[in-house]
Amino acid sequence: MTPAPTAKRPLILAGGQITCSLSDAGRAIGAYAFATTPLKPGQMPAAVGPGPTAVERARWSAEIYDFQRPTPGPLTYNDLIANIALSSQIKEYAISGMLAVMGEVNVELKEIPVGTTFWNLPNADHKAALRRTDLWRMWRAVELFDAVPGVAFTIAHKTLHHKRPELFPLLDNVTEQVLPYGASWTLIHKDLTTQSEAFAALEEWFAVEAKNRKRPSLTRLRMHDIIVWLTQRDRARAAAGKPLTDGWADAVAEGARLGF
Repeated sequence: MTPAPTAKRPLILAGGQITCSLSDAGRAIGAYAFATTPLKPGQMPAAVGPGPTAVERARWSAEIYDFQRPTPGPLTYNDLIANIALSSQIKEYAISGMLAVMGEVNVELKEIPVGTTFWNLPNADHKAALRRTDLWRMWRAVELFDAVPGVAFTIAHKTLHHKRPELFPLLDNVTEQVLPYGASWTLIHKDLTTQSEAFAALEEWFAVEAKNRKRPSLTRLRMHDIIVWLTQRDRARAAAGKPLTDGWADAVAEGARLGF
């Protein structure tokens, strides 16, 4: 384990609504990616032999979402169901609808060069994007999926982020509280561009940790989402009077315990 990077200045995200140290961000991201929890399997009938030898499972979702790499080339059916790993309660009619428009989405994705990154776009104001630009094509891809009954913005973003994790932000109903849908891309873009050195340090540090575990790295776009999601999960549970479990406080503590 390598300690998370440090910086004199904190990370300030979502228009100032979230503030955290760079080291705590690294600890939380490291825990989200690599922490485990007891498997606790049920009792098996003696007639079928001993139970599973596995005693742990991944605690958060990186193992079943981020580390399950997308198929190369155009979107495929398997890409459409990747969002299930982030608790998307998608129905069969929504999946079939996404399959129906998948070809049109692929038309737009094909025109955006591989290697294009969200944080290096000139801006992320999709409302003012000129037709046929990369940003316009990105927003059209989101809206094509969003328009399918049963999909909406959460599943659209989770699907497209998994396919192009360096290009599409990841949004859901939790992060929407501080990243409202109409302004979310602009807010995220500002966070990543004004604090590029800090996020580059997180990326570089995490890449080494991931390689040591034979796992893919995470982009700064995904790291931003992890920080916001964990923070907002704690806030939502606190507002509801529930214990702060599996959110920011737990992730930072678990990351410290793991040596990050």
